[in-house]
Amino acid sequence: MKKLFLICMALWLCGAAYGQIPKEPVNFQSPNAFQMAKYVDASVNHFTGVPNISVPLYTLQEKNISVPLALNYDASGVRPDEHPGWVGMNFSLSAGGVITRTVNNLPDEFQTWGEVAANNKNGYYFLRARLDPGDWNSLLNTWNQATTLLTAAEATLVESGPLPRGGYDLAPDEFSFSFPGYSGKFYLNQAGQWQVKSDRPLKVVFDNTFLNVPMSTGMLHRLAGKKNFESFSGFTIITEDGTQYKFGGTTDAIEYSIGFTTQHQDHWIANSWYLVKITSPTGEEVDFIYEAPKTLGGDGDNIYEYISQLYVSINFEPIFTVGTCDLRTPTSDDLFSGKLIRPVYLSKIKGKNIELKFSRSTTTELRYDYTKFNYNLNYVFSPWKNNTEGAGDVEYQPYSSYAGLKWKKLDQITVEQNGVTLRTISFQYDNSANERLRLKSVREKGKSTNIEQVYAFDYDESQELPPYLSGKTDHWGFFNGRTSFTGNLFNYSGAANYYADRQPDEQYLYAGILTKITYPTGGYTQFTYEPHYYGKKMTSKRSLAPVAVSNTMAGGLRVKKIVNIDPDRPTEAIEKEYFYVSGYNSQLTASQINALPSSGVLSGQPKYLIALSYTSTSSTYASAQRSSFSSQAFMPNSSNSYGTHVGYTQVIEKNKDNSYTKLTYSNFDNGRLDGDAESVLVNLQLTDLEYLPNNSAKEKRGKLIEQEEMTASNLSVKKTVTDYAALNESTAFVKAMDFKREKKPCGQEGYTWFYVEGISYRLNTYSYLPVKQSTYLYNSLGQNPVKEVREFTYNDERLVIEDKFTDSKGEVILKKIRYTKDMVSLNRDPNGVYDGMTGKNIIGLPIEEVQLKDNKQLSRGLTNYANFHSSFYLPATVQQQKEDTAPLETRVQYDYDKKGNVVSQTLDGHTNTAYVWGYGGIFPIAKINNATYSTIETALGGEAAVSAFLDQLNPTITEVNNFLAPLRTHQSLKSAQVNTYTYRPYIGVRSQRDARGVATYYEYDVFQRLYGIRDHNRDFVRTICYNYANQNVTCTQTRDIDVMPDLEDTGLYECVKSGGLNTGLQARVLKDANPDSPTYGMTQLSSSTTLNTSGCPLPSVIYAKMTYINERTVHEDYDFLEVNHDIKISLFADAACTLPYTTGVNRTLNYKIIKVYIHDFGYEGDWDSTSSETTTNHTITILAGNNSIIIPNVTFYQIESTTSDGVFHEQFTTNYVYELLTGSGYIIAQ
Repeated sequence: MKKLFLICMALWLCGAAYGQIPKEPVNFQSPNAFQMAKYVDASVNHFTGVPNISVPLYTLQEKNISVPLALNYDASGVRPDEHPGWVGMNFSLSAGGVITRTVNNLPDEFQTWGEVAANNKNGYYFLRARLDPGDWNSLLNTWNQATTLLTAAEATLVESGPLPRGGYDLAPDEFSFSFPGYSGKFYLNQAGQWQVKSDRPLKVVFDNTFLNVPMSTGMLHRLAGKKNFESFSGFTIITEDGTQYKFGGTTDAIEYSIGFTTQHQDHWIANSWYLVKITSPTGEEVDFIYEAPKTLGGDGDNIYEYISQLYVSINFEPIFTVGTCDLRTPTSDDLFSGKLIRPVYLSKIKGKNIELKFSRSTTTELRYDYTKFNYNLNYVFSPWKNNTEGAGDVEYQPYSSYAGLKWKKLDQITVEQNGVTLRTISFQYDNSANERLRLKSVREKGKSTNIEQVYAFDYDESQELPPYLSGKTDHWGFFNGRTSFTGNLFNYSGAANYYADRQPDEQYLYAGILTKITYPTGGYTQFTYEPHYYGKKMTSKRSLAPVAVSNTMAGGLRVKKIVNIDPDRPTEAIEKEYFYVSGYNSQLTASQINALPSSGVLSGQPKYLIALSYTSTSSTYASAQRSSFSSQAFMPNSSNSYGTHVGYTQVIEKNKDNSYTKLTYSNFDNGRLDGDAESVLVNLQLTDLEYLPNNSAKEKRGKLIEQEEMTASNLSVKKTVTDYAALNESTAFVKAMDFKREKKPCGQEGYTWFYVEGISYRLNTYSYLPVKQSTYLYNSLGQNPVKEVREFTYNDERLVIEDKFTDSKGEVILKKIRYTKDMVSLNRDPNGVYDGMTGKNIIGLPIEEVQLKDNKQLSRGLTNYANFHSSFYLPATVQQQKEDTAPLETRVQYDYDKKGNVVSQTLDGHTNTAYVWGYGGIFPIAKINNATYSTIETALGGEAAVSAFLDQLNPTITEVNNFLAPLRTHQSLKSAQVNTYTYRPYIGVRSQRDARGVATYYEYDVFQRLYGIRDHNRDFVRTICYNYANQNVTCTQTRDIDVMPDLEDTGLYECVKSGGLNTGLQARVLKDANPDSPTYGMTQLSSSTTLNTSGCPLPSVIYAKMTYINERTVHEDYDFLEVNHDIKISLFADAACTLPYTTGVNRTLNYKIIKVYIHDFGYEGDWDSTSSETTTNHTITILAGNNSIIIPNVTFYQIESTTSDGVFHEQFTTNYVYELLTGSGYIIAQ
């Protein structure tokens, strides 16, 4: 008996259907991925009116790799039907990175039902090979012609529906990425290259493998012989310095989605690839480990922990003018269908010696009302009960199963080093069954203490948020208090009423928004908001300028005022107030300011009902009309769902003293308009053309083009004007075609004609970068500006190659910059170094900089790179030149260790500074002036010894000091200045000793902050106390006591003994100087020794003993047996051999091997025997520092047997006997 389990669903109500032929969205991200991806597109600045609210939690620093952890808050407003992620409503956790995908038409790697035949590889990824002359009228060259569009559309056999079973996809998917310091998008272009949209020169590499999805079919899908198509495995993004960020690679790091109510005909689609590894150019690594929900049950039945997205949509039912169709009026039961998402959760972040663990649990938060899904669930489950597999009845309880499904919340982040907890960060929530998951506070505890740092969050409580799927949302998904799902939505009068019900209402907009953050010290930040208002809006043709309207409210919030309070100075609040208007000056009253026109531009008017008119393309003439309704508004001009709907051209930021800054941004109304699509299919007459894709110029909007600082008297102080240019605008785009075919409309099945719609457009990837920046400085009267100008020229990698500065006197300084690719193209790469760097995308490092004035060279700097240890491209020398006739002088020369650390720096050919590294190559433990690195290496025991100590991750203070001790005593380093350091990894410097050997000690509190500094006598010279609000804390309560012994040299020597006898070695006497150590004041000998047999004379007698160990049979069959063992020779200080003796010098011992041969032969009961033996003498040496030696795997005895005529027997036995012989300096123990 099969059992079907209904999966938990989340809501996607607010998302609009942007910029593609109207159809149901193909894929969605989980709330966690969606919240992270918001920060890809959202310009969190004055242009959007959304403040950047971030709470830093921790930063993992692994040498050159930095991984910041922070909570980010989306302050654009609360969308009631957007399900919270695992850190609560509107919050997201930044802890790594993610690539999310927006599917255009079909997934790029789509194959029909997973079949592998060539003609079933219908995704864009596979069709690159088909774009050759002769296919679809040379589609590659005529992609933007209407006739080509028609030919391609007619050839596709695409059926209408969310994911057709056939058809060709010529629209590349959009991949959006976000990781520390970087964000952007990339597409697969028509040449098969991954084309990146970013202001940085990034490289995307597909790993060229495909993965089977972990859920081979949907929950309901059981078609024999079919399988889900394989998904892209993963990608690596390489930054301009060669750092590699790897995403995906395993299914545990990939999120997948499938249509919830269409699982019987749908596929799992990979939505998100999470960051799994960062690798620096010098080989450091940080790993990110994820966990996917476990599946339960067997026999092919799955139940998942969580479904992430459910969107509200009516599935675009067509209305045709030919024939009749029985179209019923939809009810609210029809409105909801969903996406089932298999999410992943971050479990660990691992550095070389540190680990961050993420703990989660199940929430008890508000759930969706399952009765909203009645119709669609019955539509799916009822036919499934009568499936064609002959499996009998199918039992299902969709609603009770749904009610038992779970969501997750992040409970705690633990920071551990070698298993020791350094810090815990815990999260507290509002988490009851009648409210959404909402973050109340973040509590941070340090090492071994109950003292907490608390961040508390307050929210607006003016209105209670409605349940999920209430229908009480405006056009943009924000709360408006009105119910909109009423009436016949498939006619224009019904749609008009529906539109009115989706208008925003200020009374409800503030519900649930974050209003205050209180910090551990008692200080706080307050946020005041107001609704968006716009004074202009875009028309239906997006290449035309917006039209002016009276100030009109739009959904969502913008920040009105931010107040920061310091508890030590509560009357000195820092305040910023914001005005989004044109014509502001500080003398206007509040009412006058409110009457000014808003500078906001509405990017497009939402629409819910779209009517499309068709003309048949077949010989049988006919026309038709198709009406499409969706509660996800059709929004023009956006290829993704994360953009802003109102952008402000001018924003005023006012200070508490009434001075202000006027900020002007690029926008629709100052010329940054979209371009028309390349072509629209000729036989399609559209009444709503603006809702189809076009050539978006979104990249040009939201750039700061003017910033003017003003006094409270409206006098100019400083103004900066920035001009921008689109780099390679005519070529930096990816071609896209989208089309759809309606075949055999309802009521006319006998007809052979069909209707097609299609469009070709550009996915722009150019960068819009500043090319000129003019700065004006005014006098105290706001007059007579002094002007300075900087102008920039870029190469194709978006790197500045010319920086031209014109000062107020008109004098021009030009700086020209060359990079790796320039050195290759100029044939200045004799060793292939720069070609190698280019191959690793290390292309953003300036190699040569030349400064010119009046076309005459002022200076030239050249950084020459080399390939060190056949692994790292690093600077080898820095050369400088003054005028072009002067010699090129080498100013700095570098050398590096095996981990890419600088070990030698030579200035001007004679001043040497050397470095010794430890702690796994993370920290420098010594800095030595006036010495070469080779001399230092020799003093420390040679290259092998230095390399071995470099690899130690957690050396003790004593080990570091002992290892570095020769730097202060070695004869060849008498004139060197030596500074040494010890560390508490991931905390800070533990101690340092200057060139005189005088020590300074550093202590930290339980939160790894500097607590105190002690001098060489261990007396405090400075302490720092951190106070928290509402906690009675003394400084000593937060001190992290470091109990590790700190052994200092007393200047005395003692003989090293073993078993009470001298070893011939001497060692320094060390004394524990750490008062917090349990061995404080005690002495011990250094592990570093020197031979001194005169001062520490060797004993006249020691004892040697030989033993047999580890006996074992190495060969045995019917006629041969061999048994081996090991011989151990040990030294002792006493005759009873109870005190092992470690020799301080090499000890040579004598021994002999006696080989005994025995021959037995005869008949049963009548044996004869002969024997003989030979003896050989040998020596063996026990090296200094050891008390024994083993002679391994020697033969103990061998026996060989033979039989003749079954009655005569022979046996040959060889025994080996080892015995010690007397020698000099030892006695053989009995």
